[in-house]
Amino acid sequence: MTGEQSTNVYLLRGEQDVLVDSGIAAIREQVMAGLGELLVPEAPVRVFLTRAQLDCVGNLGAVAAVYDVQDIFTGGARNPFDQFDAATSNDSRAQGIGIARSLGNPPVEIFNTPLRILATFWGYDAKTRTAFTSDSFTHVLAGDVENGVILDDPSADKTTEAQVREHLFAAFWWLAVADKQAIVRHVREFFATHPVDVIAPNRGCVLKGREIIDRHVAMLLSVLDEGPVSGGYN
Repeated sequence: MTGEQSTNVYLLRGEQDVLVDSGIAAIREQVMAGLGELLVPEAPVRVFLTRAQLDCVGNLGAVAAVYDVQDIFTGGARNPFDQFDAATSNDSRAQGIGIARSLGNPPVEIFNTPLRILATFWGYDAKTRTAFTSDSFTHVLAGDVENGVILDDPSADKTTEAQVREHLFAAFWWLAVADKQAIVRHVREFFATHPVDVIAPNRGCVLKGREIIDRHVAMLLSVLDEGPVSGGYN
């Protein structure tokens, strides 16, 4: 699969604004210009990094230089190769975390996801019914959408299951030989318990509308439900 792919930064407005990822350094000028249209200098902002990787944190320093970054929510998964786990048996860092942004509205929820390479977290905003899926659901390229980077017209959705498979196994190479049932259960449970009108990945086109989302979730589950791919990683 070839084509142009957007890289995305999101700002959830509220009494406490929440920035979801900061983008790669290559788009710093665009990110800061966009934030400048919405926020005044020194405005307080909370930051949620779906992954502590360069495509998510690349502009964090620039953001912190202009705005009052009050909190940063990101990784914190335990290291299985040391004894910290034994010393913190009651630790619950990855459970029940939420980011408040408006009084009277549910916080942005943070979830561990098994569909990952390194520590990765999904976010869910109940007010906008948006799922922030980090590097999952990144398979729709900009060239496949007529109007910008938002796919919201079911009649224009030409994505095939073969494209989802190709992109997914390129991004998560280990899936080819993995038992994927735990991932299938997580994806099914997440979308069964959270009404989603928008899927917002940190790269690739945004998916908007229940018809489009139901179709893309179904294609992802279909690919994940397949057995190990013949030929290992190739």
